[in-house]
Amino acid sequence: MQLSEQLKPYLIAFGMIILSILILYKVTSKYTCDDGANYFKDHVKFNLILTKKENPNKGREVDLYGIDLYNNEPTDFHDENGWIKENIDKFIKSDTLIKEKGKYSIIIKRTNKVITIPYECDEKRYIDK
Repeated sequence: MQLSEQLKPYLIAFGMIILSILILYKVTSKYTCDDGANYFKDHVKFNLILTKKENPNKGREVDLYGIDLYNNEPTDFHDENGWIKENIDKFIKSDTLIKEKGKYSIIIKRTNKVITIPYECDEKRYIDK
């Protein structure tokens, strides 16, 4: 029993070192373009007629406001990915914006025109199949 009391500070220090290494690894592990693209593809969805767009803090955040295509109710979409911010100037009021889960692209529908904007990162374009 006395040996374990003597080892206790060393075991705590060893545990803290291991925990610090794991945290440092997690913080420094690189979030890749593929990670961002796949998150966008698998988790982002909106279907709206655009009434307003904002880049409130001029950072990566984008807010899109509009009318939901399916229920005609007001809706909004908030994104902090940064990729939509890079494309926000392509969206104009009254555009129909469609982003389906399982797709990399945003579809913009305008009078007599359909524009597809594929997800891009570091000059790599992610195309829907």
